Amino acid sequence: MDKKSIFDKYKVLLFADIYTNYNYPERGLSAIKILQAVGADVELSSVLPDGRAALSQGMIATSAKRAVKTVDYILPFIDQGRDIVVVEPSVLAMFRRDYKHLLKDDTHFNRLQAHSYEPLEYLEKILQENNLFPADLFDVSKAENNKLFYHPHCQQKTIGAEQATKRILEAIGFNVVYSHVECCGMAGSFGFKKEFYDVSLEAGKQLFNQIDESEKVDNKNRRILASGVSCSEQIDDGMGRDVQHPLEFLSELLVFG
Repeated sequence: MDKKSIFDKYKVLLFADIYTNYNYPERGLSAIKILQAVGADVELSSVLPDGRAALSQGMIATSAKRAVKTVDYILPFIDQGRDIVVVEPSVLAMFRRDYKHLLKDDTHFNRLQAHSYEPLEYLEKILQENNLFPADLFDVSKAENNKLFYHPHCQQKTIGAEQATKRILEAIGFNVVYSHVECCGMAGSFGFKKEFYDVSLEAGKQLFNQIDESEKVDNKNRRILASGVSCSEQIDDGMGRDVQHPLEFLSELLVFG
């Protein structure tokens, strides 16, 4: 693999969303490690409130103000030829969908939408454009367990950003059971509130039960992967099971880098 030629072509701004930066920085570090392994030039953004938290509480005016500031910060990087990669799916959904209703300038939204990617979406783009395969980058034999359970974030599914992860995991050679539960029940901060606890837990039980059922067939635990912060915390709290982001899992399997 000629990483130098790829390095010249793919330039990335990894957006340091507050959820990844403050709660799960290892996910961001794994994204950087994987993208740099294929030679991408990765720059890390400043930490900005993008408006997701405010919007989830119905604070639309506050969210709109933060959206404007975020776009004003990001657009110069796009002008420099950088694509925007976002780890937390709910923030990526803001960039690719919700900002359309928060920004007055459609041109700004369209540019951001066109240049925003989930990390493994962007990795798949690099691999496809250079006639490479996931197995060229990741070694399945390094994994202690080749049986996985993958739960994508609901916002990730809404914008179709989970498909690349599925394709990459399967192409490497993993046996993957995919969650058919639309939402883990946490729903951002919803599940943290006392008055919604029962509803959140009931939705969570659907997911927990599917994980349990997927393991009965082989009588063996599957490695659980989840893409969202809230999803990971729901599974961890509800089942007492370790959960990894696909980026963390895959970074451990790199052939080189």
